[in-house]
Amino acid sequence: MNAPRELIHLFQEVRNEQLKRFETRTASEVDESIFEQAPFKSAIKIVSDMRLKATIFAEYPDVRPWLEALRLEKATQHIESLMSIWSVDRVEAENRIQRLLDVGVLSNESNAPIRTAELNFPFLYRPSLGLIQGRAPK
Repeated sequence: MNAPRELIHLFQEVRNEQLKRFETRTASEVDESIFEQAPFKSAIKIVSDMRLKATIFAEYPDVRPWLEALRLEKATQHIESLMSIWSVDRVEAENRIQRLLDVGVLSNESNAPIRTAELNFPFLYRPSLGLIQGRAPK
């Protein structure tokens, strides 16, 4: 999560989803947990969609086509895989990667140079982009 507002939004949505499950009698027997696991899955998708569409796409419309091209790709990428997905040369890929790093939808946790780094999409954006857990092949 990027900020407390996303965490607050997540728990509001979890609460709403859990209440729906109680109302429709699809909730499991309650143990000591306040929430079941199922409401978290649907809530994170709602929060992810809101953050991506209402914030990132609205404030940074230039990155939208780059992110849309990544739908159903692996959540961990590297420059060569992104060059292939975007059909661009190394210089353009580096520029796009730097822009996505600056916007905050991509992370370089190792702080390695872009040309050698493993680049990860934060969990917040993965559901909305439909990113798949794992690494892109080199």
